[in-house]
Amino acid sequence: MRTQVEETIEVIRPALQADGGDIVLQEVDEVT
Repeated sequence: MRTQVEETIEVIRPALQADGGDIVLQEVDEVT
């Protein structure tokens, strides 16, 4: 699951950075 989340973040990151933001994955809880 973490890999899927990281891949999705990489897809949306350029749009976030273009707007002056960014995103950092801190944790993935696969249990919940």
